[in-house]
Amino acid sequence: MDVCDQLSTKCLQRELNKAYCGFRPDPSEQLCTVATGNWGCGAFGGNPGVKFLIQLMAASEAKRPIFYFTFDDFKLARLIYEVTMFYVIYNMFHVLFKCDHS
Repeated sequence: MDVCDQLSTKCLQRELNKAYCGFRPDPSEQLCTVATGNWGCGAFGGNPGVKFLIQLMAASEAKRPIFYFTFDDFKLARLIYEVTMFYVIYNMFHVLFKCDHS
């Protein structure tokens, strides 16, 4: 499956729903970290970067932290690091400007 197909609205909705259902906490259970990795990236030809972002969004919506295992894919590990750092800095920037009352 090529990346453009994976980015279609239909595919993204299906993958987000599937990941969210897997990550959604049972209200009676204590929240724990989700250990995950490159779902659908082997025989199904999924793009690891796209799958990471989908799972990150689903885990965020489910309010669950994740450990994402890249299985020695250092390029993907670097992408995850850069996305995470951007997200942290972006959020810090907005928090700082929310505090500015002038």
